[in-house]
Amino acid sequence: MNSPKAISGLLRDGVGERLEGMLQRCQRLRALEQRLYDCLDISVSGHCRLLNVQGRRLVLGVSSPAWASRIRYQIPALLTCVQRLEGMEGVEGIDLRVLPKEAAPREARKRDYQPMQLSRHSAQLIDSCAEHIDDEALRRALKHLAGRGRQDPG
Repeated sequence: MNSPKAISGLLRDGVGERLEGMLQRCQRLRALEQRLYDCLDISVSGHCRLLNVQGRRLVLGVSSPAWASRIRYQIPALLTCVQRLEGMEGVEGIDLRVLPKEAAPREARKRDYQPMQLSRHSAQLIDSCAEHIDDEALRRALKHLAGRGRQDPG
């Protein structure tokens, strides 16, 4: 079993060179990610982050399968934009990976599901429609829906 080593010893033994190389790669990826955000639609950028460049492909992490679908439609335009960036001319494709919630971009993690609010007026209209429905199951469902809006004060 390996025992703990002092950082100064690791740096002397050549591990420091590997760490420095990793740090430089991280900095290059971070700079590329910032340029990539210029290519993304503003509504998408909070749900997407650059994970890696593997050969001639970019690997993007997205916050959910729904955002992956939205971004998938934008890939042709995104790829064209990325290929115009310095050093990215050879990129041939973009792969998407859905990230676990704790690894998702910070902006995407902040947003929790908020149910839409039904105004009192809309609730009254739905309730009125329900009064004229012959199908009992549908009438109950509409009454239930209308009941959700009655809690709204205005």
